[in-house]
Amino acid sequence: MSSDLYFIKFVARDSIQRTFVVFAAVANKQKNNIERFETLVSHSPELININSDYTYKDVVNRIQKFMFEGNHVQSATLTLVNSFKNSFSSESYLVEMLYYLEYENSEKLNELLKQNLSKVLGKGDYLINTIFHSIEREELDGTAVKEDLTEKPKEKEYEDGLIPPGSLISKFTYVLSPVTGTRVDELRIGDRIMVKFATDDEISNNVINLLSLKDEAGIIRPVPATIIDIKKNPKEVDTIVKITDGIFGRYKEAETTVKVKLAGFETLATTIKKKNDSEILENKPPRQFNFNLNTIGVASLIGLLIVAWIVAYVFL
Repeated sequence: MSSDLYFIKFVARDSIQRTFVVFAAVANKQKNNIERFETLVSHSPELININSDYTYKDVVNRIQKFMFEGNHVQSATLTLVNSFKNSFSSESYLVEMLYYLEYENSEKLNELLKQNLSKVLGKGDYLINTIFHSIEREELDGTAVKEDLTEKPKEKEYEDGLIPPGSLISKFTYVLSPVTGTRVDELRIGDRIMVKFATDDEISNNVINLLSLKDEAGIIRPVPATIIDIKKNPKEVDTIVKITDGIFGRYKEAETTVKVKLAGFETLATTIKKKNDSEILENKPPRQFNFNLNTIGVASLIGLLIVAWIVAYVFL
């Protein structure tokens, strides 16, 4: 008896836009539905290094690895997931898809799947390679390739092309925002976050002094920073931020679910060397009151003339 399940996987590339997509799904021809699927969009061509030996579980493991490392386009991935969900809820779409699977029409299947890519990612020049075949249910959790999800990415020399030589690289900590903040493992390159420096090492103290971040009460002001590099794995998130052209920060956070405060309209100029209200009042020159004709005003002068006229009228 033949299996009721189809395993579908495809990789797509648009080299001009540097967009790469991987997709895997399990279709049930008896129930006329998609039992499960996963997809991911990335700018890394390594994502689609998937061969014919990859099982459904292998593709899922690869997707999870890229997500943990932050090596994906989050917004495009979420939109593509929703697009496929909508398509798979359409009976006509599923009938067409299962028809192409049953009669092994890979060309038509490519065109059908490409509709979702074009809808979400734009009409690029996508090259799609689709592989599909029948599988038994017990094969769904089998693996042929080992993806180490806990493998830490290789360390690189951050000064090489990312941070100019001679720059200060200081430790920092996040400014947390438990309610409205963004989780550390959801941060991306280009995000602006609020950070603060501690006084527990020489470089941090140099940064604090250079930027005048300590107020008269000894409190260290937080500053906005831009994420220029971020690496993620299940055990930690390693973040590199830029404060100014010559000042950078690096921090490894083990608690990957903490929420970080994003920078709003704050800039470095608005956060350093702020004066409080008492300082402004102390430095404000006292107001001078000169009672001359200019300060008395025309109305007062008219009033005096009227009084003088009345006095003169009475005594005349």
